[in-house]
Amino acid sequence: MFAHGLLSDGSTWSTMKPTLESQLQIVGLAPTLGWSLSYATQADNLHTALAGFSNVAAVTHSNGGVLTRRYLTAGSSPLVTGHISINSPHTGAPLAANAVNGLLGGWALEIIVSITEPFNFYGTSDPYFMGGIWSNTAAQLLLSLGNIDRETALIGYATAFWAAQFFGAIPAILPEMVPGSSLLQAQLTPGALATEASRAAQRVSISSELNLNGQPYSVFWPNPSAMESAVNGLLYFAIDQYDYYYWHPDPFLQAQALQWIWLASTLAWVPADWATLNGSLISATPVYRGPTFYTAYLNDGIVPWDRSAYPGGTSQANMPRGLYGDLRHTAQTSHSAMVSRVRDVLQNQLGILVRPPPFIASISGANVVPPHTTCNYAASVSGGSPPHTYEWYAGTTLVGTSSTLSISVPPPGFDLSLVVRDANSLVRPAMLSLTTDNYSSGCF
Repeated sequence: MFAHGLLSDGSTWSTMKPTLESQLQIVGLAPTLGWSLSYATQADNLHTALAGFSNVAAVTHSNGGVLTRRYLTAGSSPLVTGHISINSPHTGAPLAANAVNGLLGGWALEIIVSITEPFNFYGTSDPYFMGGIWSNTAAQLLLSLGNIDRETALIGYATAFWAAQFFGAIPAILPEMVPGSSLLQAQLTPGALATEASRAAQRVSISSELNLNGQPYSVFWPNPSAMESAVNGLLYFAIDQYDYYYWHPDPFLQAQALQWIWLASTLAWVPADWATLNGSLISATPVYRGPTFYTAYLNDGIVPWDRSAYPGGTSQANMPRGLYGDLRHTAQTSHSAMVSRVRDVLQNQLGILVRPPPFIASISGANVVPPHTTCNYAASVSGGSPPHTYEWYAGTTLVGTSSTLSISVPPPGFDLSLVVRDANSLVRPAMLSLTTDNYSSGCF
């Protein structure tokens, strides 16, 4: 069973599910559970979707991991017996809290004001203002960075304003995701964890990593390096403008020079502010005339590793970027590295068997030969359970029972058929139409 997270549905598994079905002996189910509904309602929907199944291994992403843990403890007879969660906020999502409490929207507004104020003031007050290309850059950043709360809403973490625009109200799930919520606290009690462990023997978390440098640009925008370059370029332009206007002979223009420092500071703190909002910030130090230096817990741009560790779980199968590359939160259900990692955990820790290769039979040998020439043919077999048995037919006549056949081909030829059976009595046929030609070079 594959359980999706916020602003998603069962189709988010359209790459991972069929890939794993082809590689492992599983039948995949990817229900749509109603991402905006409460944990309790989604858990009920999950139980309904699993009716008729048993011994279910759950692979879950993001909030799907938390709701599956809720399902494991809330019902009297859950059907899930093993669980792999991928970057799930098991102890709560600070980003959800900061969307609900307005800090995310307030930060976006600060970015907007810090950009518009100096450009508006000096653009109208100083006829010699050298905004030039940087005015265009500022306008582009307003469309992107200024709407970062909107971009965040597009992955499910909506402020009150964007929740009203997109969903009509704040989704019921968001307050329950806030660290310290009553639901999460109940889920983390020793009794609940013991119940979960008794019902799902194997509980594994997977956390992937996104380079801290470049966040949040790499989380939302298709060309994060260009975005980061534009931000840093505008930052240094703002510092230059501060130096220029701080010593300006016009006291009116000089008095507003600090607006440029405000802009530079706001841009310099963007990555550290984002780390604060998603709960990964450890410490931050301003750097003189440049971006802020900061350290943070490993995270995938949305969920820090310390929050995605499975409470009371049996193991962690984390994916450091040095081995697996950058893997942002919104790409994890389809990325090939994550598919491979999930397959390894399902196979090695949950004991799911590898699907054997398909059973295929074919005939190798020449199909155009001189009349009455004896030619050699071989059965090529892949898959199936050995030992294999072979039956060769010239037309409808049985002519051999080994893996190879030597046979004379009279004109005008005939259909050479092969029937291969494996140890489980599975049958695979193959056929080669043989024709004769006086000018053929032989059996090769």
